[in-house]
Amino acid sequence: ELDRAIAGYRALAESDPTHPKASAARFFAGFLQYEAGRFTEAARAWDADAGRLGGFEGAARWYRAWARYLAGDPAAAEALMALADPDGDRAGRRAAYWAIQVLSKRAPAAAAALAVRLVARAPLGWYALLLRRQHPGVFPAPAPPPPSPAVRPDPPAIRRARALRAAQSW
Repeated sequence: ELDRAIAGYRALAESDPTHPKASAARFFAGFLQYEAGRFTEAARAWDADAGRLGGFEGAARWYRAWARYLAGDPAAAEALMALADPDGDRAGRRAAYWAIQVLSKRAPAAAAALAVRLVARAPLGWYALLLRRQHPGVFPAPAPPPPSPAVRPDPPAIRRARALRAAQSW
């Protein structure tokens, strides 16, 4: 069934490359490969369709890099580093975190430098918390938040209103 669905997406994209859904069909033909655990095939499909994925180009860049990582492809580090931006948005920080995981085995100094930047940028962010958990000696727990301010008493007008209301109920 999966192969028929992939073929159907490919047929749509190839029969009319300018069709409004052709870009989506190309992307999802690769995505089905990815979802089936065929990571190398998915990355190859997105490589072949690069530049023809319309609004799916950004998603395909991430999934291509991630699929390479999951497949154990040595090119995963470069693909993730190309997307890594520890000072950027969530997608850039996500790619930075996974680039750190790959680089930690091949280039520990580069991984450490990237990790320091990622934790410094968003000390309480998800990827910083993961790094703190993995490397507690390098990244100690963050300082606790300041205590909550003392509860302020009700203003005099509110106290009077409550007293009047209480006096009216028997």
